[in-house]
Amino acid sequence: MNNIIATIESFKRKMFTGSVSLELIANAENELGTSIAPEYKEILKQYGSLCVKGEEFLGIDCDNYDLVKATNEARNNNKNFPLDMYVIENTAIDGILIVQNCTGELFSYQPNGKLQHVATCLDEYLQSL
Repeated sequence: MNNIIATIESFKRKMFTGSVSLELIANAENELGTSIAPEYKEILKQYGSLCVKGEEFLGIDCDNYDLVKATNEARNNNKNFPLDMYVIENTAIDGILIVQNCTGELFSYQPNGKLQHVATCLDEYLQSL
């Protein structure tokens, strides 16, 4: 799990909003009805929302758009959206979202309901960019 923090810290340029409390993370999990992967919890605790290598990863309790809002929006707009996953990134390309399950695997989700495996964990995903 510390690998993800080391990877993020290795990037010279990064922007983030600030740490998120364990209470806010637990509230988000309750609202979503699924667990957030341990690796992503570490990112939330350390950075909140995060932008590295041109990728913007959603935080919790942000003013305009966050992980919970993005996931609920995807669930409302797409009846096939998997209930055991949550949105960590909106690519802003053809409605494609990057979603994660509680074990940390990442998938791209397309509006037609198609899931494509992207990486086994966020650390792997970031290192592939």
